[in-house]
Amino acid sequence: MEDGDVYDCIDVYKQPAFNHPLLKDHKIQMKPNSFPVWMDTQTFPSDSFSQVQPSIIKCPIGTIPILRSNGSSTIATHNIDGLKNDMQWERAGLRYIGDLFGARALINVWEPKVNKGSQDYSSLWIDIENGGGQHTDRMGAGLRVSPTLSGDAFSRFHVAWKLIMYVDILVLFLALEQTSQYDGYSKKSCVDFRCPGYVQVHHNVGPGTRIQPSSVYGGLQKVVDIQIFKEPTSGHWWVSVNKMPIGYWPGGLFEFIRYKGDFAFWGGQVEGPTAASNSLQMGSGHFASEGFGKVAFIEGIDIADHKGRKYFDGYSKKGCIDHNCPGYVQVHPHIGPGSRIQPSSVYGGDQRVADIQIFKEPKSNYWWVSYNNIAIGYWPGGLFEFIRYRGDLAFWGGQVEGPTASSKSPQMGSGHFASEGFGKAAFIRKIEIADDTVKFATPNRYMVEHGSSDQSKYTTGGFDISKDFGMTIYYGGPGSMRA
Repeated sequence: MEDGDVYDCIDVYKQPAFNHPLLKDHKIQMKPNSFPVWMDTQTFPSDSFSQVQPSIIKCPIGTIPILRSNGSSTIATHNIDGLKNDMQWERAGLRYIGDLFGARALINVWEPKVNKGSQDYSSLWIDIENGGGQHTDRMGAGLRVSPTLSGDAFSRFHVAWKLIMYVDILVLFLALEQTSQYDGYSKKSCVDFRCPGYVQVHHNVGPGTRIQPSSVYGGLQKVVDIQIFKEPTSGHWWVSVNKMPIGYWPGGLFEFIRYKGDFAFWGGQVEGPTAASNSLQMGSGHFASEGFGKVAFIEGIDIADHKGRKYFDGYSKKGCIDHNCPGYVQVHPHIGPGSRIQPSSVYGGDQRVADIQIFKEPKSNYWWVSYNNIAIGYWPGGLFEFIRYRGDLAFWGGQVEGPTASSKSPQMGSGHFASEGFGKAAFIRKIEIADDTVKFATPNRYMVEHGSSDQSKYTTGGFDISKDFGMTIYYGGPGSMRA
């Protein structure tokens, strides 16, 4: 018994994993042969949070701990797959699309409120996936408040996975009495020991372990280091907690994620029969705009390549847009990158404007983006080398870019030169900059320059500062697309 929880110490070779027909003759690997070399980037000062250790379960070497309400020697019938028709789910966080062989982050520890009798759950999570639609393999690890799993509303460490299982005919023949059971879970999610597949090796820390204490709203913040990575020699997908490898999924269990992942997710997720219609809390239960100390965060986000090395160098020196590279964190559920802005202005008629802000929030060091005074997302300051603390140049205006942007130039702005003025040329008004307290003000006009890279295609003009509209500039032109 630990922290009031009852654990069974099971022989490591008799754990539920080996009820899987593909693991009948599996040789246990007690530890990885190698570990990824992570970047260890930090957004927040190291003294602003502390790492919390999972509860230690006193099982002897040669056994593994299974939480009494968490273990099963048969295939679970409880369905926790968010893609099923009777389940609802919501997510908020960061996603990465591209080849990867590991994902890691420091997860801020909270206990989101979930009704004790509810079948819903709330997670602070890392996922790796490959495939598409119903043909998707998925594995994940993190913190979850799930009364259905543990019988309480505490934050606990869990692992989960989903696989599309294609079992060799010979195996089916040898294990014929089990085939009807396996058909029942081959296309839905499994968690901890509810399905065979995940191999636990650590005798003191495992799925179901309580993670405490939680962070304090406005006070001390707690984190736990979660890693999922593919060990190149064995092909196993390992899970570690605070750099302790505790177990793995044999790569041979999976069809699509056997060799690599092509998608990763870091963030919060709520799931269950009423998770969307009767939404429960996610993270700290507070909106991201409240910032550090009050809202849940994930930092030190990293992925690994096929050799277990840091993987971000591949795009670190080129431009990224929207969610094509990991880094920008979207928080608003309805407005985000790619949203259509309409209606457009009318030449000689109604003019439309959008209020765009980028500013650094002092406490968190996040660079926030807002649209019409609605905060929609941010870049963690720790992602950057030179702009981490401040910027030293700003640009407002139009830009054309691409393989033929100069030789076959597209229109900029309204497609008309700045000299045509209001109602016909594109303009930007109320140009302001913010100081280190996020107080906005009109820039000193003598520190502002305006102009165009090619006056024959695009121009600027009408530069002025007025009481009603602040600093204003007109810009644009037809490029090579003259009538």
